[in-house]
Amino acid sequence: MRSRHHSFHTLHCLCTRKRSRFRPALDCVNSIPHRQNATAASSWHAQLRDSLVSRRIPLIFDDLVPGPSHRLAISLASYLPSSSTSKPAPPANTPPPPSPSPSPSHPPPSIPPEPTTLSPAHHLVYFNPALPSTVLLPDGTDPTHHPGLPFTHRLWAGGALRFKPGCGSIPLDGARWVCVEGVRDVRVSGKVGEERVWVDVERRFGRCVGGGERSMGSGMRGGGMGTEDEEGSRRRLWSEEEDDWADTAIMETRTLVFLRDGAPAADAGVSGNRADRVGRIIRGRSHQ
Repeated sequence: MRSRHHSFHTLHCLCTRKRSRFRPALDCVNSIPHRQNATAASSWHAQLRDSLVSRRIPLIFDDLVPGPSHRLAISLASYLPSSSTSKPAPPANTPPPPSPSPSPSHPPPSIPPEPTTLSPAHHLVYFNPALPSTVLLPDGTDPTHHPGLPFTHRLWAGGALRFKPGCGSIPLDGARWVCVEGVRDVRVSGKVGEERVWVDVERRFGRCVGGGERSMGSGMRGGGMGTEDEEGSRRRLWSEEEDDWADTAIMETRTLVFLRDGAPAADAGVSGNRADRVGRIIRGRSHQ
């Protein structure tokens, strides 16, 4: 009986170690205060914030070739107005008109030409992490920003996209770029037992100066452009000050909110009802 208990304990330890490689649950999350103890709650909040902010997120490299941006433009052609069409903006909260079926009087939208520069928000089809399914969380998302159990319900709570002043258009010339990502801030709201964890993610994009992509072990080469390593890319693009652009060309911020399992989206102040959403026309950003 003793040996059986010992074997079970050994197996449990091995499984826990293996799972910890893929599920970055924080030790401090397991000590969430269950009583109304302001001091304990404050200490847990501080531990959670420090753990997430100090988390080192792997760099993501990608080649800015026209293909992905072109395919995205084609997919959106039926839903976005032509950039060459100039019409007054409709009143606020006006639902978009229904799309007419293709006919001689309403021909299908023309195929956009292959782009030569990166359109606003088209960076979203680049710089996406490639992870095996065993690493993903149950909802299919990557665990990079996950605060750990029991916060299993993730929602998108907002975001922003900024371009460095004076940067100009970003050419889709096949150059290799890098995304440096980090957690800028973490906040906890709600009473004990009903906490919500707000995670502010900042992603910075800049052109590689060469060689850094080899830190991923992909085997790709930087074309003899230099020997910048991963730490060099981080120092060049990331800054402790949010308003310091450093060598960043595009800066994206995302706010994610993590709820306890079973908590409704309305509790986080984020509507999960599609009927509550009003359609809007998305206007492109003109590059000077």
